[in-house]
Amino acid sequence: MTFNEVNSVLELPFTSGGIDIPKEKLSKQDLYQAIHYELVASSLVTKIAHEINPNCKVGCMVLAMPAYPMTPNPEDVWAAHDYENLNYLFSDVHVRGCYPNYAKRYFEEQGITIDFAEGDEQLLKDYTVDFLSFSYYMSTTQSANPMQYSSGQGNILGGLVNPYLEASDWGWQIDPIGFKSLL
Repeated sequence: MTFNEVNSVLELPFTSGGIDIPKEKLSKQDLYQAIHYELVASSLVTKIAHEINPNCKVGCMVLAMPAYPMTPNPEDVWAAHDYENLNYLFSDVHVRGCYPNYAKRYFEEQGITIDFAEGDEQLLKDYTVDFLSFSYYMSTTQSANPMQYSSGQGNILGGLVNPYLEASDWGWQIDPIGFKSLL
């Protein structure tokens, strides 16, 4: 496994990415560029591992947090959809070997330009992971108007309190059905 919970770099840049700059001083551009470097590094590790031993299996790992809409309002449904897209774009690149169109659109809307070094695109394409793994702690709830609701204090990647779920002592929402939905 190349990187643990690669998608948590956005919220925990030092813990998950070794970025020794306070999160508040990092822009989205900085964070997504750092993640790009991790994705390329993962492809390089996969390449080298397969050269050393063609039977070696190299994988990636993401922090999986399925998102529910706070209400059936189509805007909340879309907010949950967008959240999941951004959360899983890292595994999409690892597994498919390229950035999905929804990520490219998001980057354009946010003014993010990923700097591809010569050969990056080909490395990502040619050396995808052999397996995808995930850790699951909780689900999340999303809304187009999050300020109207209580924040899920223990949710690692953000989100709102789901009024239908109990929480652990850490504030993590207990959701076995969320786990089933991932499978």
